[in-house]
Amino acid sequence: MPDQICVYAVVPSATDNRRLTSETGIDGCPLELVECGPLAALVSPVQSERLRPTRAALTAHEQVTATAHQIGPCIPVRFGTLFPDRQSVERDLLTAQRSHLDSLIHEVENRDEYRLRARYLANVALTEVVARSREVQRFRRKLNGGPAPQAAQIQLGELVVAGLEALRDEDAEAVMNHISPYMVAGRRLPDRAEDTAVHLALLVDRTRGQDLERAVEQLGGAQRGRLHIDLVGPLAPWDFTLLETGAA
Repeated sequence: MPDQICVYAVVPSATDNRRLTSETGIDGCPLELVECGPLAALVSPVQSERLRPTRAALTAHEQVTATAHQIGPCIPVRFGTLFPDRQSVERDLLTAQRSHLDSLIHEVENRDEYRLRARYLANVALTEVVARSREVQRFRRKLNGGPAPQAAQIQLGELVVAGLEALRDEDAEAVMNHISPYMVAGRRLPDRAEDTAVHLALLVDRTRGQDLERAVEQLGGAQRGRLHIDLVGPLAPWDFTLLETGAA
């Protein structure tokens, strides 16, 4: 099968082309810029039948976008976005989505993404849910007193789940309120881990990154013994630049 074109990111045409294209992409393929007016797509040729989400391929894709983000405004494109040739990149991406891309480039200029994840320490969440709900306490006493109908066990489980969700919502709001002065935008990310209180993506002006880090340190100190808070970044703005490319 002939090579296709893998797109890593969209950047301004005025970006430092030499530095960008001195890197390599997936499978060590050379990077190129497909330019169209003020915008350019950072691409490389790939053999599509070999493009799989392996660790090496995903790492290469992320490294290319990270480098582009360090150089200037960057709209990351999801892994595996392929076009049949350079002309279709120009026509179906850079031209077809010109207005949307222009808006995104402006939105992320001089901004970084951070990801914040707060996790409950062992038994903290359940202990708090029980302490704040008399109904949960009543069901637990009933079940601890001996055999109980299955319906009561199910009802207790539903009460605990609802209590945990309410607790997470409250903690998410408290975390967002604490860090909101230091971010441009924020959104909750899906997270299936049972100990997760909240997982957030934050868009932050580059000049406020250290302020955000200090605010998170303060929050971690205030929540010591209850929550463990991790902050990762700065990153390319993956969660604030969704593109519907229509590509393979």
